[in-house]
Amino acid sequence: MKERRKDLLWEMALVLLTVTACLYSTGVGNIFGAKVDWSSQHSVFPEYFRQQFYRTGQFFPEFALNIGGGQNIYNFSYYGLFSPVVLIGYLLPNVKMSDYMMVASIVCLAAAVIILYRWLKSREFTAVVSGMTALMFLFAGPMIYQSSHQIMFVNYMPFLCLTFLGIDRYFEQKKSGLLIGGTFLMIMTSFYFSIGGILALGLYGIYRYARTKERAEEMITVKGFLGDGLRFAGRILTAIMLAGVLLVPTAMALLGRSGSRGEKTDLWQLLLHST
Repeated sequence: MKERRKDLLWEMALVLLTVTACLYSTGVGNIFGAKVDWSSQHSVFPEYFRQQFYRTGQFFPEFALNIGGGQNIYNFSYYGLFSPVVLIGYLLPNVKMSDYMMVASIVCLAAAVIILYRWLKSREFTAVVSGMTALMFLFAGPMIYQSSHQIMFVNYMPFLCLTFLGIDRYFEQKKSGLLIGGTFLMIMTSFYFSIGGILALGLYGIYRYARTKERAEEMITVKGFLGDGLRFAGRILTAIMLAGVLLVPTAMALLGRSGSRGEKTDLWQLLLHST
């Protein structure tokens, strides 16, 4: 009970510091968002997606009639077409999307900090070490700045941290739901930056595999590593396939756009460009 009370105090302090730091960074009378990008991209496109859904009732739209004389809507999926963060805004028709996205950005940052703290605590670090590490994560250069400027650079972080917990659960309890779900949500939130996130998951998966074998006093063999690695990769691949509802039409739209200009673009070049 004492330890749980200490965790609660740390979490409350981390949330308070996150909100305070975000509000302080806006200055007096300003918004928590870039003055140019926020009004032309980060709130405008989510609002268009929402209004398109209200108007057509189609959850999987194909055409953006009012953008540039009409375009494939997947040309703009980068701005959160199926992001769970944006989709929650569909349930709040009376809330301005600009206001919602500002609040959602702060909530995402606070959630990432709290989940990181809980993950570190689950790895048997002390509350002080976990809390100070979470603070360093919060005040790292990109976090607060990009949360108000290029939100897709960082708004996948809560799901990345959640998936680290999913990896622990996978190796400790042989349950893969959190691993698959967290990876899926990370991709849907920011598919470009999920590539680096998946690489981080792979590295942590290798570490957890080695630690699990060490604690069980088992030898790591090439055959065993490959077999277990394929099963782990299968969970990641499952999440990628589930996210195909976004990835496939987006890839086709981008490839088609390049082809219409007479350029030759293959999938490998597309992936390299995205990183």
